[in-house]
Amino acid sequence: MSLHLDFELRRGALDLRIALEVSAGRSLALVGPNGAGKSTCLHAVAGLLRIDAGRIALGAETLDGGPRGSFALPEQRGIGFVPQSALLFPHLDVLHNVAYGARARGHSRAEARGAAREALQRVGLASLAARRPRQLSGGEAQRVALARALASAPRVLLLDEPLSAVDASARVALRQDLARHLASFEGPRIVVTHDAVDAFVLGERIAVLEDGRVVQQGSAAEIVAAPRSRYVADLVGQNFLQGTVEDSVLTLASGAQLRVASAVQGRAVATISPRALSLFPRRPEGSPRNVWEAPLEALEHAPSGIRVRLGGAIPIVAEITPASVAELHLEVGSRIWVALKATEIQVAPL
Repeated sequence: MSLHLDFELRRGALDLRIALEVSAGRSLALVGPNGAGKSTCLHAVAGLLRIDAGRIALGAETLDGGPRGSFALPEQRGIGFVPQSALLFPHLDVLHNVAYGARARGHSRAEARGAAREALQRVGLASLAARRPRQLSGGEAQRVALARALASAPRVLLLDEPLSAVDASARVALRQDLARHLASFEGPRIVVTHDAVDAFVLGERIAVLEDGRVVQQGSAAEIVAAPRSRYVADLVGQNFLQGTVEDSVLTLASGAQLRVASAVQGRAVATISPRALSLFPRRPEGSPRNVWEAPLEALEHAPSGIRVRLGGAIPIVAEITPASVAELHLEVGSRIWVALKATEIQVAPL
């Protein structure tokens, strides 16, 4: 059964309008900046908030039909919800924490314990059944929370920032574990995250939420290839520029111009890979159609190199190797020449 979301919900300053569908056996990663409405969306699906208009449905079953429609209580929805913090009961051991999910669904004590043992085995924590939450690492606590959700045999799985409490050393392994568990779950699943790598690994499709609106959705490849906002471009590590294109010249609000190899005319967005930019101590000669001098504002370490943040009329980020930083004698506050081929600028109409 597919999970169908088409609703409006107002909460304080947030005006959330969602139109999404998640098929059975598929994962959607919901990403966006803080305050965009990601967690609020999950709370509405879980039945912790009631929508103001529209419909939330699982298959043909309406979970929330708005103020005048039907409303299924959280315990009636068959939804497994893993919150940002594991929220484990400190006075219960791991086994009974996990069994709580099944008990809340009306299972007997024996049935709940059996489901808990099976869920702990599934997430690789059967040996920790007798431990208390305070004896667990952040990654172990998150897996216990996942086991608790799975033990209730849910029809839908919701994960809210499942890796936020995990340190960097454990994050890679837990991310792979989560991806494996999600792939084995037969129902729709939504994972909220603000991390691009988490989204790409855990979501088969990605939806970007900004200011309560879905501004872009698609596969990871589609999102990376054509970011539709500055937030998305930053998320996937791309440069994002807006302006007007006329006769293959992109003019920015600052008045700066870039040659582009595109037939697009009018208002447009341009995305540029940081690796497409070349840096020189002096004005370069050769084929690049775009050459300019820029102030160096910051040097930032990244997993794949050094990101050089440049200011001026064309604010942009280049990515180069540490050896190139040393060779160019780059320092914050200095000026550097930038070269960019027109063919490296991807242009899309607004």
